[in-house]
Amino acid sequence: MNANDRPIAFMDSGVGGLPYLAMARDKLPNDSFVYLADRAGFPYGPKPASVIIDNVRRIVDRLMKKTELKALVIACNTASQLALEILKAEYPGFPIVGTIPAVKPAAEASKAGVIGVVATQSTVTAPFFDELVKSKAGSCKVLRRGDAALVDFIERRFLASGKEERLAAVKPAVDSFLSDGADVIVLACTHFLHVYEEFVEMAGSKALIVDSREGVSKRLVELLAASYNSPAEKPLATQKEKLPDRMFLTGTAPFEPIYQGFAKAFNLQAAGSI
Repeated sequence: MNANDRPIAFMDSGVGGLPYLAMARDKLPNDSFVYLADRAGFPYGPKPASVIIDNVRRIVDRLMKKTELKALVIACNTASQLALEILKAEYPGFPIVGTIPAVKPAAEASKAGVIGVVATQSTVTAPFFDELVKSKAGSCKVLRRGDAALVDFIERRFLASGKEERLAAVKPAVDSFLSDGADVIVLACTHFLHVYEEFVEMAGSKALIVDSREGVSKRLVELLAASYNSPAEKPLATQKEKLPDRMFLTGTAPFEPIYQGFAKAFNLQAAGSI
């Protein structure tokens, strides 16, 4: 299989990385994609760092053996902070992209000098995040909120929820940040991109909502260009058939309806477990 035929993989603790895959697909329409949701390891936020690192290494190894990949995106802020550099060392020369909270653009956009960051608890308390804030937003007051309940809502309830329920789910975070003077809110858990529009609506004109999708997609395109001369070696039209975009889960349980729903919503083939 040549590089042009290989899929680009996205992995996350659950369904959070799907909006990142969607943006990358728009920028790389000639490529095929696979998505891995770590159903068996969900959620990452409350777990010790060593457990998350071991888990990410194990499932990436399985994914590499299951599917010959062109590139890998760790579409999870917690996993990226803890395991990205380890994976780069274990797969030298292979294009791997992580997600980093969009603290820098938030600080640049803030007029009040106060930004709110909503993520998992492990992200907002990590030494990596402390350094990120210090280096990229040192002049700002950075409000931190770990929101495990919102992660769980998106993973378990999002597809069946109505607009009012989704607005209610994001309201506590938005209200907390606005009451403390934030005029920019960073969605620093990939799961929260599923309710991006609800964050925008709830914040109104009082706060800008930012995320890292654009930066991640840009970095992916750059790495592909550097590794394979161009993001796509030849036009899709010259291939016999574009490989289907697929979604895998970890664990041995059947592909539950909720994951089938996410797969359908993002035009992915439910491909079973690894």
